[in-house]
Amino acid sequence: MKAIASRKKGRESLDLKQAQKAAIRAAQLVGELMRRNLAVHKRANSATQHDIKLELDVRSQNLIQKTRHSFFPQAALLGEEGVAGDPGSL
Repeated sequence: MKAIASRKKGRESLDLKQAQKAAIRAAQLVGELMRRNLAVHKRANSATQHDIKLELDVRSQNLIQKTRHSFFPQAALLGEEGVAGDPGSL
C-alpha cells in the first residue's frame, strides 16, 4: 500500500510541475501581449453597468487557453471571459 501511495504522490508532483510550467509560460506570453499593447487604444467588445469586456482581455484569455491546452489538452478552462473545452472536465 505504501508503494502505491508514493507512486501516486510522485505522479501528483509531476502534474503540479507541469501545471506550474504551463502557468508560467501563459503568464509570460500574456505579459508580452500586454506590453505590446500598452499604448494602443483599447476596444471594448461589450460594456454593461458592472462590467467591460475588452478585446485585449479576450485575446489574453485565448492565449492562456491555447498555452494550457498545449500542456493539458483534456482539461477545460473556466475563465472570466467564458469556458474553453469540455465543462464536464472541470
